[in-house]
Amino acid sequence: TSKVSQGSSVTLTLSDGPGDAIVPIGLIGKPLEEVRSALVAAGLRVSRTIAVDSEQEPGIVLKVTPEPGSTVEAGTGVVLEIASGNVQVPQLVGVNEIEARTLLTQAGFLVKTVEAYDANQPIGNVLAQAPSAGETKIIGSSVTITINKAPS
Repeated sequence: TSKVSQGSSVTLTLSDGPGDAIVPIGLIGKPLEEVRSALVAAGLRVSRTIAVDSEQEPGIVLKVTPEPGSTVEAGTGVVLEIASGNVQVPQLVGVNEIEARTLLTQAGFLVKTVEAYDANQPIGNVLAQAPSAGETKIIGSSVTITINKAPS
């Protein structure tokens, strides 16, 4: 056992795992894009968006779960309820599958995937999408992306 003489200082370092993040307050009533940026800046991510019929403009955040102001583990997924309505489908052709899924989830769409093979395109990239980019669709509807997969 080691002895510490009386009066000397002892420093205790407490670790709390991967770190905490606080769900930002003031997100309600803001557009999805802005809320997403605030969450990312706070060390959180959007895990799901739920479209809710509302008087608010489409894409406005109505509810955040976990509660704004609560302390959660960094990296925790946050569920957003957003005002339903029509939003533009993002441009997905040419981006990779992960990025396409992220763009769609963040825009409030559900993702469906099909596979095809095009030797002239990078594997894992989106070859086609339906509906096409720029079309307006209701939040919560699904967008199908065609992923380039090599034949096995």
